[in-house]
Amino acid sequence: MKVIAMIAALLAATPALAHGLNVFASVEGEQIVIEARFANGRAALGAKVQVFDGNDILLVTATTSGEETRVPLVGQDTGVRIVVDAGDGHSDYWIMTPADLVAQ
Repeated sequence: MKVIAMIAALLAATPALAHGLNVFASVEGEQIVIEARFANGRAALGAKVQVFDGNDILLVTATTSGEETRVPLVGQDTGVRIVVDAGDGHSDYWIMTPADLVAQ
């Protein structure tokens, strides 16, 4: 009976894993390029993006609208933490150090 309950719990958790959110960011020119995708590869459209500096001060807000979202290059002195919230508990973040934020 316990084995059946464990298998049922694992199977029930599997769909939730398929909806995990992954965030990636890089620098292009004078912009930070942010990608937010669900585990199935689908872009997270309409997700809230917040960019905080190393002192946890909000610098930029945006909303995802396509394959990538671009925001101004900020936080070069302290680094940034980019938080993407797609709702329903789907959120993730990406940290960039000052060395990562060198304009290209």
